[in-house]
Amino acid sequence: MNLSLASKPNHWKEAELGDLAKFSSGSTPNRKAGAFWGGDLPWVTARDLKVFELSTAIQSLSREGAKYAKVAPKNALLVLVRGMTLFKDFPVSVLTKDMAFNQDIKALVSSREIDPFFLGHQLTAKRRLVMRLVDSAGHGTGRLDTDQLKSLSIRFPSLPEQKKIAAFLGVVDQKLAALRARRAGLETYKRGLMQKLFSRTLRFTKPDGSAFPDWEEKRANELFRSVSNKGHSGDLPILSITQDRGAVLRDDVEIDIKATANSVLSYKIVEVGDFIISLRSFQGGIEFSNVMGICSPAYTVLKPNLQISEAFYKHYFKKEDFISKLSATVVGIRDGKQISYSAFSTMKLSYPHPDEQALIADKLDVMDSKIAAVADQIARMEAFKKGLLQQMFV
Repeated sequence: MNLSLASKPNHWKEAELGDLAKFSSGSTPNRKAGAFWGGDLPWVTARDLKVFELSTAIQSLSREGAKYAKVAPKNALLVLVRGMTLFKDFPVSVLTKDMAFNQDIKALVSSREIDPFFLGHQLTAKRRLVMRLVDSAGHGTGRLDTDQLKSLSIRFPSLPEQKKIAAFLGVVDQKLAALRARRAGLETYKRGLMQKLFSRTLRFTKPDGSAFPDWEEKRANELFRSVSNKGHSGDLPILSITQDRGAVLRDDVEIDIKATANSVLSYKIVEVGDFIISLRSFQGGIEFSNVMGICSPAYTVLKPNLQISEAFYKHYFKKEDFISKLSATVVGIRDGKQISYSAFSTMKLSYPHPDEQALIADKLDVMDSKIAAVADQIARMEAFKKGLLQQMFV
């Protein structure tokens, strides 16, 4: 399809969204009435709404429940208007069938001169403007007022040209959806593989075919010690401890935290191969560092006491059951309370032979590489789509 469709010639019309679509608000039927739920009519909430990827919903309404709900027809646009600060997004989806929706969402039924998919893509392109409107409104939950939504300026060509543009962008969305499904499939496979490897359902053998020794169970303080090396002059890079990337250079993430020269001198040195217990380890496990730098003294830095495969424990500390056990070491933990080394030190950790650790880590690293490759494809495709939307609509 010709990319020249991205142009915005002078013959495009312009109108406010309120003049191009009819608006309706959603609702939540009485949750106490059990007969209202569990039927065939999808009931969409903010959790279900994704940018052009909505196909079903977590909950559904019965025929009786549908009598007390707001139902949007096929080809209506569902737009999130409340809770946008929480979700940090402005998802828009065009319905492929009738669906009910709750009060966090508006349904827009476009006029005959506007293709709903074209309109949906244009609203997606206005995400930054919409989020600025949300911020300026000052609602704590991140709410977009209906009048603000209706006042959005929409430019549009003839209906046939709208359909061509929407069809082209739809192909991009299909490719994105396929890539995301592939990533989800790989992540599911990895979780299953981890379960088999760490439960010892699947074992490796030595190069000569013989079995590795049985796994040992060791206390965490036998395997890891807490270190607090502050022997630096503040000239090392400051690190951020993240749940998805481990320890990374603060300059590489969108975090602007100021630190005085004196406070930086109290920071701890983190070396390549160290593990870090972070403020949110009870949510996402213990983090690993591939870089050298310094981190806040609020973090606990760990070094191994015994021979280990660092990559093995990098995966081990991200197991769901490990995170659950780590959370249980601190009773009544809340945001802002740190998991101490003394709490961690009493935990029992698996200790396979180091060579078997390395084989397990290699297997899981291969999966991570595949997942990362697909994630990179998704990022590039998203950037491509973003460029198209800006060229067409911004």
